Amino acid sequence: MYRTTSHPYRIGFLPHTKIRNCDDLPAHLDGFNPVKFLEILDGTLNDDYLVDVIGQLMSITHAEDVPVNGKDTKRVSVELRDENDVRLPVVLWGSFAEYISTNVQTAPGSVVICVIKYGKIKVWKGIL
Repeated sequence: MYRTTSHPYRIGFLPHTKIRNCDDLPAHLDGFNPVKFLEILDGTLNDDYLVDVIGQLMSITHAEDVPVNGKDTKRVSVELRDENDVRLPVVLWGSFAEYISTNVQTAPGSVVICVIKYGKIKVWKGIL
């Protein structure tokens, strides 16, 4: 089991919670607390907690179907770069993988900034 925060409370969302695209990154992101890539890479962070990251998309693989628990799931691997040029490998699954793959293809040559809120630190088949 993993936790999104280190405090003792939990927030539950109702079925009608809405998600929408964000064209511009808001100047103030409530509750967004990005961690340093090096803290993820060197194992400093407790992987029981979810993390926020932000970085420039440097590379992305083609979306592929991978069997997970007996069901095919889309997967892409990306590499993000922070302001210090530290590189972080990230694997995105399911609808997130499809979304980023589709949107990167529609904007070739663009600088893409990837914002991940509540990402899980996990090693999958030797990949962070």
